[in-house]
Amino acid sequence: ERRGLVILGDPGSGKTTHLRRILLKIAHDGAESLGLPKGTVPVFLPLRNLSDLAQGLDAFIQAELSNPNLVTPKDFGQRLKRRQRVLYLLDGLDEVRDAKHRAQVAKWIDKALTALPDSTFLVTCRHAGYTADARLSPHFLELNLQPLTDAQVDDFVGRWFSIVETSLVEGDERRQALLRAKERAGKLIADLRRPDLQASARVYELTHNPLLLTTICLVHRDRGRLPTRRVELYDECVNVLLERWNEAKELQVKIPAGEAREVLQPLARW
Repeated sequence: ERRGLVILGDPGSGKTTHLRRILLKIAHDGAESLGLPKGTVPVFLPLRNLSDLAQGLDAFIQAELSNPNLVTPKDFGQRLKRRQRVLYLLDGLDEVRDAKHRAQVAKWIDKALTALPDSTFLVTCRHAGYTADARLSPHFLELNLQPLTDAQVDDFVGRWFSIVETSLVEGDERRQALLRAKERAGKLIADLRRPDLQASARVYELTHNPLLLTTICLVHRDRGRLPTRRVELYDECVNVLLERWNEAKELQVKIPAGEAREVLQPLARW
């Protein structure tokens, strides 16, 4: 019964994935399946692409849907805004990098909530980017994404290996791929239960974050095991993240991991 929600979470905790899941749920089962008015249309809008606050939501929608493959009418954004019953999925308030601009965007969202009384707003943001000047009004209910539980970690690993292994084969080989996936998942789960990893709070954080757990799955599948020393695990995860993070967001990897580390390591030490 709230028209404004903000989902807060750590990097890689699943904020963007959750918005996409909601969009697909509505497309598949209808808005009523989530308690929204019938006919509500979800629109996914990455806030990092917002460049002009003066033009409003309709211009933002138009710009995001301007891909020639979509053949979007020129006035589509305006028509959707007039129509009402829109679920605005505004992703990544923290990705508005300039702090002053981010505060302006937060006020812009607050005004839009008031101006569009028949629409719903769902915003995501990292904890670190949700500062006092960028905090949304009390009309927005704050929700926090929790770390994965141990049972969810095991389930995630099993599903990950199943999807990866079966995507590489066809036909009769699928059964063997599923057996291979089960074996590899079991080995990784056993590795994650190692006392030295269980005793480290930082490793625990790695394994209970969806993006970082994906990274660990990649490292384990490549090596067949996890490194015996935590520092080696961090080392391999950093290399993967420096390239895969942008790939996951469908952004170009402009700097290879090795070159990026040469810049970032002295900065991190400082």
